[in-house]
Amino acid sequence: MQRAFRRQMLIAIAACAAAVFCIAEARTPESHGKLSVKLDKRFTVALPAVGVTWSPDSKTLGVSSNSGMTMSTFDRLGHRLTTYTQNGSESYSPHLVGFLNGVSQTLAPLENNPPQDAAVDIRDVATGQKVKTITRTPDNDYYPNTTGVVAVSPDQTRLATGGSGRFFVIYHSTDGKNWTGLQARRTEKVYIVTSLCFFPDGKLIAVGMNDGQFSVVDSITGKALKEFKAYDEPGIDDDIGGIAVNPQGTLLLTGLNSIAMQPPIVTREALAWEKNRPAVIVWRVSDGEKIAELPDKGENLRDAVWDPKDRFVAFADSDGLVLWQPQVAGKPFVRFPMSELALGLAISPDGESLAVTGENDVTVYTILNN
Repeated sequence: MQRAFRRQMLIAIAACAAAVFCIAEARTPESHGKLSVKLDKRFTVALPAVGVTWSPDSKTLGVSSNSGMTMSTFDRLGHRLTTYTQNGSESYSPHLVGFLNGVSQTLAPLENNPPQDAAVDIRDVATGQKVKTITRTPDNDYYPNTTGVVAVSPDQTRLATGGSGRFFVIYHSTDGKNWTGLQARRTEKVYIVTSLCFFPDGKLIAVGMNDGQFSVVDSITGKALKEFKAYDEPGIDDDIGGIAVNPQGTLLLTGLNSIAMQPPIVTREALAWEKNRPAVIVWRVSDGEKIAELPDKGENLRDAVWDPKDRFVAFADSDGLVLWQPQVAGKPFVRFPMSELALGLAISPDGESLAVTGENDVTVYTILNN
């Protein structure tokens, strides 16, 4: 009896060990080549996080959450500094987050039933009180119906907002209070601005849309300087879910968020393209030449950011966090699986810290040379 019981226990232990091994094996980072950097986890905060951003001095982390509609700030070691709660507000998105006026103010979603010309709120970080609602100038109903993405220029003097509608708007301010709007792109076709990213000089801005197109726009004049088609397959609508620019402003990365098949144009060729599509592509800004592409290893890219020190690009998708070096021979990459969806992503301006949000937490890593 004892021998049979012992045998059953050994079988159970072996099965558990095998299960643990399979789980560990499944979560092992997938890599191709060797990166010149590595990540060392600094801390994790249990928080249903959505968006994440760093302050200009790289000392403060801002994290938005739709659980209780909170905005929290942390220092570089994970100590909570402030938290405020919004009552009766629309939801945060991974692309609706950012500091203004140093770290004293932050972007926030609009309150429920906002004025039709409202774009985004600005709130005091310490108190959560609304400082200002930035409004659009109506133009024959061509302004966006909702604001889904927002970008802040490096010097915090310009905001870019976009969403559903026929154009996105850039706002200028020299004092952080008096924001004036500028229509940046207009077309008769209804489209959605899905991603925005300022160039390092703060003058130009990259705009990604749900038709697979991206543009480079002068944020001073609103003029579209260059327009490219990143993805153009008949019968497929392609959302550019992430867009990032290298520190020199010479290369630009685009990544797909979702694909919608449009019947009755769905063809065998379209289905084959969808199956083998590149997840991310790097383009040369000057002429739109494709420089590198990463085969589809995941789905629904939600955010992308280029390392300020130009060592790698990082993006978050439904399978986890990816670091990629498209400018290095062999184009090495590493994918870090996550137990939940990766939503938001940010690298500190000094290039020393990387933060990624999931459905239940936010994790901060120290970026080290490998």
